[in-house]
Amino acid sequence: MLKRSTLFAAVAAIAALSVTAVSGLVRDDLAVPLAVVHGPTPEELATAHPQAWAMHKAYGEFLAGPAWHGAFAVGAGGAFGAVSGYADRGVTRADALAHCAAWAENCRIVAEILPATPLSRAAPPVSGPQAEALIDLQRSRAGQRAFAVDARGYWGSAWGFAARKGAEAKAMAECRAAQTRGHAPGRPGFACKLVWVGR
Repeated sequence: MLKRSTLFAAVAAIAALSVTAVSGLVRDDLAVPLAVVHGPTPEELATAHPQAWAMHKAYGEFLAGPAWHGAFAVGAGGAFGAVSGYADRGVTRADALAHCAAWAENCRIVAEILPATPLSRAAPPVSGPQAEALIDLQRSRAGQRAFAVDARGYWGSAWGFAARKGAEAKAMAECRAAQTRGHAPGRPGFACKLVWVGR
């Protein structure tokens, strides 16, 4: 059986890697909402938790993460939970607290990343893999581009079109195809919706 400290170190490393997976993907010159960070500086967190080296490293990676919703929770004994790349603030906070609660009681959110310009409330949430795919589309694809998702997370993207309508139609078709592959064709409340169009 692993000692608690060894097991915690392993989970801390995994948490840091999951934050790194979506870190550094956003540039300010793109159509991704700018981020506003609410929380302590790295120095203030280090002062409050002087021996929690894994926490300090993960917090630095969290602050460098994408400009979507993010949350950082801390608990006793150096426990923490960090998530980013979400579109829904409530889900973000709950997920960070759940990661932290696996290792300590009385976890609390100490920092959040919030978009300066909220995403449209009419659009389905974009989070996790969808956020990565959207950011990749915005950064590295040419021509008219579009991105569509449904409320369950199926998505479709299109790029390289000369006309906006072509990109929109292709993204919607790709989203519907993803629903079909997932055996979840569109039903009321789960229709694909365009969440971003750009060139």
